[in-house]
Amino acid sequence: MRGAGRLRHRVTILAPPDPSATDEAGQPMDEWTEVGTRWAEVRDLAGKRLWAAQQVHAEARTEVRMRWTGAVTEGMRIRHGGRVLQIIGIPADPDGYRREQLCLCREVRP
Repeated sequence: MRGAGRLRHRVTILAPPDPSATDEAGQPMDEWTEVGTRWAEVRDLAGKRLWAAQQVHAEARTEVRMRWTGAVTEGMRIRHGGRVLQIIGIPADPDGYRREQLCLCREVRP
């Protein structure tokens, strides 16, 4: 486990909108709900260039490491400053002792 000094970034965990919630016009709600805030280590991984539809797209992955909580799941988002990160894949338990979890994320435009 890494020392607490590395968990120096304050992040906010966001849950996806409830699919059954609608506004007064009957349209689905698009608001992400704030679940809580945590201390984490946010680290950008190497970027890569992808070819899609014969266009070049830059894509960067970000790793977010925090103390273990069963409440953070795949499909949630993490807000770090002005960035919004989508959790892709199931958060990992690196040592198997549920002391910390590692979330692989990609940046999304809000």
